[in-house]
Amino acid sequence: MARHVVLVRGAPTLESARGIVRLWRIDRLEEISSGLPQPWRLDEGTVLKPCDPVLDFHIVAAPLYQHINQGEPWKQVLEEEFRSLAAQLAQRDEAAVYGTTILWRQVAAFGASTRATPPGLFAALDTFYREMILLAFHPAGINRVLWHRHTITEAAISRVEFCRRYGAEPAGKAVGSGSAAPNP
Repeated sequence: MARHVVLVRGAPTLESARGIVRLWRIDRLEEISSGLPQPWRLDEGTVLKPCDPVLDFHIVAAPLYQHINQGEPWKQVLEEEFRSLAAQLAQRDEAAVYGTTILWRQVAAFGASTRATPPGLFAALDTFYREMILLAFHPAGINRVLWHRHTITEAAISRVEFCRRYGAEPAGKAVGSGSAAPNP
């Protein structure tokens, strides 16, 4: 999927230290969101508007799989990749990091807010495609695909919250109109 994005959009705007996470700047969330064209209040309080710039998030499976095969826990690999991006994100103006996934529980554990996408042919085909990836790469992929119902879900974490969680002090407030109260 990331390879397709490179062909369509060109080189990523930002890339993590080991190249596992790639981010592309999108000038308006509504250009890539299949959600309703209305503001989205993220769990930490930021209000993400359809006109806000975001960074579209993609994981490159091959290098992630290589690190997992070497015995590194996937969560640890992703957290390290996120930390490598935090300093770069701190100086940017996008409101949030945004993506779509069928693994909404895992994404929420990393701090992202999720919301359902409208059903339809594209959602069904995208879900099928991602289930095939899960089948190929997850150790229990066949059980996950056969026994769990998956649907494409939108996920977003504000730039400010991403930087707070993964170790960088953001420069200024996110573009979104709302901001979260600091967590103690």
